[in-house]
Parts: sequence; C-alpha cells; structure tokens
Amino acid sequence: MLLLSVLFASHLIFTPFLKVESFLYNEHPFTLFEGGALVKYTFGKSAGIKLNGSIFRTFEKDTLSYRDIFSRIEYYPYSYDKQPVITHYRLFEVRFTEGYMYYQNKEFFVKIGRDTLSWPSRLFLNSRGFPLSFLYYINYRGKRITFSVFNASLLDTVDLKRLAAQLVILNPGKELSIYLGEGVIYTRQNMLKYVNPVAPYYVIQRTSDDGPENLMGLIGIKYKWISFFFLNDDFIIDRGGTSKYGTELEVKIKPFSFIFIRIPRYTYTHYTDTNSWSINGVPIGYLYGPDVLDFYAGFEKNGWNVSGCYLNHGEGRIEEHWEHSGMPKNPPVPSGVVERVRGLKITRSVKESGEIGIFYYNIHNYLNKKNRKEQRIGIYINLFIDKELNLW
Repeated sequence: MLLLSVLFASHLIFTPFLKVESFLYNEHPFTLFEGGALVKYTFGKSAGIKLNGSIFRTFEKDTLSYRDIFSRIEYYPYSYDKQPVITHYRLFEVRFTEGYMYYQNKEFFVKIGRDTLSWPSRLFLNSRGFPLSFLYYINYRGKRITFSVFNASLLDTVDLKRLAAQLVILNPGKELSIYLGEGVIYTRQNMLKYVNPVAPYYVIQRTSDDGPENLMGLIGIKYKWISFFFLNDDFIIDRGGTSKYGTELEVKIKPFSFIFIRIPRYTYTHYTDTNSWSINGVPIGYLYGPDVLDFYAGFEKNGWNVSGCYLNHGEGRIEEHWEHSGMPKNPPVPSGVVERVRGLKITRSVKESGEIGIFYYNIHNYLNKKNRKEQRIGIYINLFIDKELNLW
C-alpha cells in the first residue's frame, strides 16, 4: 500500500529547451547554440530527482564553459602554476549542469549531487562558472535565522580539490540582515576534514597543519536599500601576518542601482592553483578575479535595462609579507599598467524568454599592455525557449 501511494503521488515533468546566446561584435564574435532537457521526478511533495543535460555548440576558437564579455581564455589569479586553458574543438559538447536528489519541507532543504550555486555576495560565490558536485547541501530557513552549509568536490585539473562553506544570515529586524560566512578550499586525501556541517572551519584549520588550504571569511550587512560585504582571505586572529581582502558596496534605489568592488592582488590564491578559488582557472569568487577597482551603475524599468561600468584591472600594488619570501621577483601579475574599461549596455526583455540589446565598450591598456586599445560595439542576444510537459 505504501509503494502504491508513493507511485500515485509521484510526478514526472519533462522540459525540453533551446538556448541561443550571442555577442556579435568586430574582434571576437561569440555565438552559442544549446539544446537539452530538464527532467524532474517528484515523490509526493517533499522529495525528488532533478536532471539537466544539454548538447551545445560554440562558434569561437577558444571559449570557457561560461561566457562573459570580458572573459579570457585563461584566468590569471596570480599563480606561479601554468594556468589551464579550456578549449572546445569538437563539433558538439555535452553539458551536465544539474543532477541531484533532494528533500524539502517547510524549514529544511537538503540535496546531494551536481548543481550551480550563488550566495549573497559577489565576492564569495558566483553561479557563472562550473557546477559543484555536492557531498551534501543543507539549508535551514527559520523566522530570524537562515543557515546554509555544503561540502563539494571541484572537477579541477588539481586532484582531490574540494570546497566547504557555511553561511549564517540573521534577521533581527524587518529590513535588516547580517551575514556571517566562511569557506575553505582544500586538497588532501582526508576529504572528511571539513565534512562536519556545524564545526567552525577557522578552528579546524588553525589547529592542524596537514595540507594546503585557503580559508575565506565573510561578513556583511544589508539594511533597506544598501548592503556592504567584507571578504577576508586567510583571516588571521592569533598570529602575525598580512590578511588579504575584498569589499563590495551596493546601493539599490529603484529603478537605480550602484555597485562598487575593490579587491587587491593576491586575494583568492597562494602562489599555486592547488588552493586558489577557481575551477579549471574559472573564478569561484568575483568573476574578474583580484587586483580590481570596479564600478557599475544600472537602470531597470518596464523591461528596459541600461547598465554602465568603469572597470580597473591591475589597480596598483599592495605590499604583502610573502613578496620577499624568495619567490620570483617579477610575478605574472599586472603592476603599474592598469586596464581600464568603460562600457554601456542597453537591453530589452523579450517576454519571459530572454533579452536583446546593444553594447559599447572602450578598453585602454587591453590585457594590461601599455597603450593597447580595443573597442567593442555590437549586438547582444540571449534567448531561452522551453516547454513544460507533464508526463505523469
């Protein structure tokens, strides 16, 4: 009887989709055609399985598995390792972005498997890169507190690379939120070192020394229309040394928004890719990596979106204690030559299936090479068409 009740309470939903994304401009045009399907099988109201796979074709010589107007064929987080270059030369590629089992009720959500993830701050986690393979992901949502924690493997060229993170959001007032988070990249045979979902990672790391790790701490506050986040890379309380950091300030007064981001060089990495906050060279934290001083402004109303940016990559030096540690004197990082990007983008939503628009970007000292200029003007297309079919 129990088996029959579960069978009749289950649902199978099949959603085929077609995606077209394109940046059409003079120097490096990019077009992506992708077709696939989302399959969701639910057991009653509380549990289920979700799968999302696709076949895609990109028309560009070198490309990342995510696309951005300023993406490079390789990401340079100031590492002394040779950076991986991710290229696609086959006629078609297969993408598997979602594949997990889940259980949920009014307060808890738990999943095991593969999925993308983003958390409140742009400095900490973004969803534009590679999916994570979760050993577990747990989310608890109460009246005054929200707690999220996960442990996941990263399919990187570095073996056994894992990411564990936890985030607490306190809501003491109606429009006030306080964020406390920490995360650690680690590589070791002991994959269970950070598997305890409630243990403080700072204490675990500082009381052991059995492998390369990179610990991040995050604090933030949001009140009404303003939010501020501070990221500390390798935050050190009881020892000497120099911490690395990142700051993010966002102001939203509808229909306007303003974002300011400052991240010094060396944040997110420790000389090598072993514990850098990246997957195959693609950033896990801020999309454009460290050594930036970036500003964004936007206007959104009635389906129209106008956004501008002023980006500075390679913005000056920060003196760190390991610069005199005997490592190479001329690290492969921008120093003294700042790449400056001024851009404007205007888009219009196409019902609920995507957007189209135009953009213009003027780049000075392109790729941090003095007096090298580039202009990008073109058309942006992002269309997504799907059809949900209830098969059971």
